[in-house]
Amino acid sequence: MIYTFTLDASKGAYIDVYRVVDAKAIGAYLSLTGVPGVVRVVFDKLLQQKTAIEREFGADLDWSEHEPDRNYRAQVPWVEGDALNEADWPRQHAWLADQVEKLYAVFKPRIDALPDKATLAAEAAKTT
Repeated sequence: MIYTFTLDASKGAYIDVYRVVDAKAIGAYLSLTGVPGVVRVVFDKLLQQKTAIEREFGADLDWSEHEPDRNYRAQVPWVEGDALNEADWPRQHAWLADQVEKLYAVFKPRIDALPDKATLAAEAAKTT
């Protein structure tokens, strides 16, 4: 199950948190999706700041392309979390909330500082 928080829909930027019951895993990531071309440019611009972003975040992130030109992620390494274990929910929820807050603090100002969607789309068109 995935829960999504919008950073800037015009630039395809979201924070997703998830749980995988069978794998007993929980996690969070920056998702860049839904605006073909634009999200690739946004990902590339953020990737240029990878060192500073990871330093501010306080950990390495897994930067990945899931679908060329359409779906990119900067993912926090997942942790063990049994979604069916209600006694462990406070720990899981606190960890997820912390990750969302850190992702927001690190990525929101950078997303906001990027050019508008039309400018990013024009840049994407030049590089295809």
